[in-house]
Amino acid sequence: SMLFKKNKNAWEIECANDLFKHKLANALFLSGLEDFVKTRAFEPTIQGIKKEAHFEVSTNYYLGFDDYIDSVELLIDFYVKLLDVIDR
Repeated sequence: SMLFKKNKNAWEIECANDLFKHKLANALFLSGLEDFVKTRAFEPTIQGIKKEAHFEVSTNYYLGFDDYIDSVELLIDFYVKLLDVIDR
């Protein structure tokens, strides 16, 4: 399982596999989430758990800020990039 969230300085990614951890960080950057959280009150907690036949991802965050629709679009882009990482 892995858990990552935005803290005041950078994304905190907890993952036992260093290569997968690097790929997660890259997906956050490429999706635009990394830049988005630097200028907004957007602090998601994203958790992924590998099950027997699938990978389950959940995201929790507060929607009471401007540009929350942009955050949803960026999360979708991140999920697409995450699927690319998991599929390889």
